[in-house]
Amino acid sequence: MLASKAVVFTHLPVSIDGQSFVYNSKMINKLIKRVLPYFKAYLRCQNIGLVYVYVDTGVRLTLRHLMEQADTIQFTIAELEFEQNTRNCLKLAVHKAIDQLNKELGSSFKLTCRPDFQFIGLPHLFTLIHSLYRIDRGLIQDLAGKEERFTYDSPKFVEAIIRIVRGIHYPHTQFPIFRIDEDVEVNETAIGLLLDHAREVMQSPDLCFFSGGYGRYGEPLDPVNDYAVRLHWLVDPHSHTLSNQSSCFLRDLGEFGATQVSTDKPVSNFLRDWFKELKREPSANRASQQVISGAGLFMSFLAIHTLPPFMNFRTLVTWIDDHLKRQLHEALGHLSHPPETIEHVENALFRQDRHPGGITEGWIDWAKDVYFERLLSGCIMHALITTPAGEKGELAIAVEAVVLRGYRVTFDEEDLRGRLDTVATQTALAVLNLWAHADYGNSMLRTWAEGMLKRISSWLFHVDDFRESTKTEPTRLAIRLRDAQDPLSRYLLEQFASEAQEELKAYDGSAPLSQPMKNIVVDKLNRVLESNDLFERCVEYVPLTERIQRLILKQTKDEEWIPINRLLLEHACETEVPKSLIRNIVNDALAYVNLVRRWPQYVGAIQMLKQVHAYWLFRRVDENLPTEPTQ
Repeated sequence: MLASKAVVFTHLPVSIDGQSFVYNSKMINKLIKRVLPYFKAYLRCQNIGLVYVYVDTGVRLTLRHLMEQADTIQFTIAELEFEQNTRNCLKLAVHKAIDQLNKELGSSFKLTCRPDFQFIGLPHLFTLIHSLYRIDRGLIQDLAGKEERFTYDSPKFVEAIIRIVRGIHYPHTQFPIFRIDEDVEVNETAIGLLLDHAREVMQSPDLCFFSGGYGRYGEPLDPVNDYAVRLHWLVDPHSHTLSNQSSCFLRDLGEFGATQVSTDKPVSNFLRDWFKELKREPSANRASQQVISGAGLFMSFLAIHTLPPFMNFRTLVTWIDDHLKRQLHEALGHLSHPPETIEHVENALFRQDRHPGGITEGWIDWAKDVYFERLLSGCIMHALITTPAGEKGELAIAVEAVVLRGYRVTFDEEDLRGRLDTVATQTALAVLNLWAHADYGNSMLRTWAEGMLKRISSWLFHVDDFRESTKTEPTRLAIRLRDAQDPLSRYLLEQFASEAQEELKAYDGSAPLSQPMKNIVVDKLNRVLESNDLFERCVEYVPLTERIQRLILKQTKDEEWIPINRLLLEHACETEVPKSLIRNIVNDALAYVNLVRRWPQYVGAIQMLKQVHAYWLFRRVDENLPTEPTQ
C-alpha cells in the first residue's frame, strides 16, 4: 500500500561569513520574512505529510574547523548557539504562518491536515559526522568542494541521508520524497501530479528520476521565471518577453546541454549553417524538457544508493544536481532516454519569483560576471558525461569502471586528466564560438564569449581570473607575496617595482585588493610565465606531474615554457593562484570519480543509523498505513 502524502526536502542556506553569531531582532525578522510565504504554501498542501528543512550552518562550521588540521573538531558556544537560534527562528516562522492562515482562511484551514516540519542542523548530524570522521577524516571533506566551497549539490548529502534511511525502513519507504528549492512555492495540484507518477514507478524495481517544472497552470509562460536556465539578461527589458532571435538561444542550448524547448523550434542561423558544414542535423535536443532539481525532483532509492550527489565540486556548474546526474545514470545504462522513461511531468508546475525586486543592473552584471561561466561549465560537464552521438563520455566511462569493478579499480589519473581536458577544451571552444557568432537579440553573451575565448585559448592570466568572489585569490596571493616566507614568494615579490612592493607589504588583507594592484599582479605573473626562470625556482620542491613532464619533453621554443610555468605556479601556489575554468572542471570531475569510489563507505555509515542516533530520520507521517508491510 503506497501513501497518499509526500515528504519534501528543502535546503535553507545561511551564510556564516562575517557573522557575529548573535541574533538580534532585525536578523530574526529578516529570516522569518524570507521564509514565511513558502512555509504558508506548504501548510496549505494537505497532500504533504512532512517537510525536511536543512540548515547548513553547522556543516559549514564543521568544514571550516576541519581545515584547522587539529586532532578534534571544536566549536565555540557562540557558534552552536547561532546554529540553534537559526532553527528556532524557522520554528517561529511556522507558528506565524499558521496564525496568518487561520486568520486568512478561517475554518477552511484544517490544522490537523497540515504537514509537520523537521528542521535539520548540526546536532542531527553529529552521529553520522563522527562515524565518517572515525572511518576516514577525508570523508568529511567531501561534504563540500575544496576549501569549504558550497556549490549547488553540496546540501544534497543530507538529502541523500534521508532518501537512503527512509528507503530501507518501512513504512517510510511508502512515502515519496520530492526536492523543492527554498524559493519555490508549492501547491497541492503539482504535488498531486508528482505523487501519481511516483506511486506508479515505485511499484517497479527500475531506477527513475523525474520532476515537475516552473510556472503556473493555465497562465502564459514567463521567460524570466519558468525556464530552468536564467534569461533575465536576454528578455526585452520592458515587456520581459523573448524575441524570435532570443528564443533560438534556448534551442541552441539543447544541442550542448539540457533541453529547454521542443525540437521543432528553430536553432540560430549560425548553428544551422555550422551543422550543415559538419554534414549533420541538430539532434541532441531531447524529447522532454529537462528535469529540474528545485521543482519536485523525485529519484528512486536505487539512484542515490548507486551514485552520490556531485557534492564535492568546487566549481559552480549549472544543471549539476538534476540534468547532469540523470545524464550520468542514462550513460551508465541505469535508465532509458525519454520518452521511454519519464523526465518531466507536464502541468506539475511550481511558482518561482527570481527577481522580486525587479531585474536590476546588479542582476545583469551577475549574469556577465557569474552566470555565463556557470552555463558554460554545465555544457562542458555535459560533454564529459555524454558525447554528441549519445555515447558514454570520458567521465561516464571512468565512473562506470569504478561502479562495475567493486569500487576498488585503479586508473591512471594523469591519463584520465588528459582525456577530460581534451574534451573540456574542445567543448568550451565550440560553445564559445557559437555564442560569439549567433544572433540572440542582444550582444551581452556575444561580448562575454569573445573575451572568454581569449582566456580559454591562452595560458596567460587575465585580470578577470582574479575575483574576490573566490575564497583563494587575490587576497591570499597578496598576503603570500607580502609575507615572502618561501623562495618562490620572494622571487615573485622581487619582480615588482619598489613602489608596488611597498603597497603589497602594507596590505593587511581586510579589504579587496585595489584594481590597479590587480592589474600589476596579473602583468607581473604573465612576465614570469614567459621566462624560464620560474622552472628553475620551482623544480626543487614542486612535484612534476606526468603532464608537466610531457610538456617539458616537447618543449623546443621559448614560448612553450608558458604552459609549463603556469602548471608549476598552480601547483606551488595551489590556493593563491587561480586555475583556468577548464582545469577546475577537470579537477572536479576527477574528485567525483574518487567520491564514487568512497560512496559505499558513506552508504554503509548511513545505513547503520538507528532511531536512537537520528530519530528525525524516522519521523512518521500521519497516515493510516499498516505497521508492517503487507505480503
